[in-house]
Order: sequence, then structure tokens, then C-alpha cells
Amino acid sequence: MTIAFDDADIFWLRGYIHVLLGTVNIVLAHDWRDAFERTAHLVFAKPETPYPFLLVEGAQQNWSANQIVDLVAFIHLINFEVVEPKRFDLVLWLQGTGVAPFLEKGKTIDLQAWQDLSESFGGRLPFFSFWIN
Repeated sequence: MTIAFDDADIFWLRGYIHVLLGTVNIVLAHDWRDAFERTAHLVFAKPETPYPFLLVEGAQQNWSANQIVDLVAFIHLINFEVVEPKRFDLVLWLQGTGVAPFLEKGKTIDLQAWQDLSESFGGRLPFFSFWIN
């Protein structure tokens, strides 16, 4: 079996790595410790936690009332402190200055080309872009 790559694969992989890197930076920029210690048993078999009473044998197999309460607790704990603001600041990324160091100059398309591309996907280009990647 032969596997071949072309230039398009290089650009796709480079972009995909940037998406993964951005996602990892979001995770690393926030302090998840409290939520992990209180709810990791929902995902991991034997997490090290200061709350050993939460660890129940076979708990990962079937959802119980306790696990539903634990899931609600996780949602309640979603207020992660930013411990490394230089790594990721959502407001500055949306505003543009946070992402500026990662931008590169390159070719851009004009409005007509964008509309043609969008129409070729039935006006659902963002959906297909996400789906394919």
C-alpha cells in the first residue's frame, strides 16, 4: 500500500495543528484543578482526589443519580481562573489583538470568490469546513 501526500495536505495539516494548538492553549491557560478533583471520577477510573468517597467501583458503567449530581457539579464549577493570561484571552482573540502574533501575511480572496465558494456548498460552508476537519 502506498500513501502519497501533496502540497494541499501540508497546508491542511499545518492548519489542523494550529487548531489543536489553540485548543490546548485554552486548556493550559485555565486552572481546572478544583473541577478535576471534584468530578474526574466521572471520566477516569482511579483519579487522585482529596474526595475519595466519590470513587465507587463500577460507577463509570451506568449513570446513577449521584453521577448526574456530579455532572451538575461540574457545570457549576465552570468558572476556571485564567492562570496564564498571555497564553489565551478569549476577549482579545475575538477582538483581534490576541491572535495577531499568530497571523501571517498571505493571499486573500475577494468577496465574489467567497460568495462563489459559499454557494458551491449551498450556503453552508462553515458547517462543511467543520465537518470535513
